[in-house]
Amino acid sequence: MNLFVPKDHLSTMDGLKVDITDEDIDDAVGDIRFEKGVGRHIELYGRYKGTVQTHEECVAFVKGVETVLNYGSSGSRVGVLGNFRGLEACM
Repeated sequence: MNLFVPKDHLSTMDGLKVDITDEDIDDAVGDIRFEKGVGRHIELYGRYKGTVQTHEECVAFVKGVETVLNYGSSGSRVGVLGNFRGLEACM
């Protein structure tokens, strides 16, 4: 799993939606919806939801979910911290 959060340049547009994609399967797995005065509503896999203010917080939320899901599917602690190495590239 390699989730990608696109950089938003139009976050001031109320109601704008952008897809969060899993680059490993090249498919949308969630979205970010912008609501003026409230923030960015994130939804992943129809199950993991949050509201944040900045793009960096979006990336942190998505990478956190990715890390937990990868950890749960690996059955091992090896490699969990490796997911954070790519965090800077997404910001």
